Amino acid sequence: VLNTKKKIEYYFSIRDRDKITDSFIKEAGLEKKNIKFTDDIKGGVILKVKGEKVIYNNSIESRIERYREYLTLRIYERLKKI
Repeated sequence: VLNTKKKIEYYFSIRDRDKITDSFIKEAGLEKKNIKFTDDIKGGVILKVKGEKVIYNNSIESRIERYREYLTLRIYERLKKI
């Protein structure tokens, strides 16, 4: 059995801290424990997937859209297991 569950950490810019509300986190389908803030980036978000860094410098709205796509994929993966 392959372990497909990846630990994804979301590093947001400290400047965006006030935008990353609990409702944003819930709507984006994220977990609070996987969200961190950094002053290394001016905007956007760094996704760390198993140590790989992917940098997105997008608006908050498009980030939510990205997370929705990710969440849809996750839900689909869960449904396949049932």
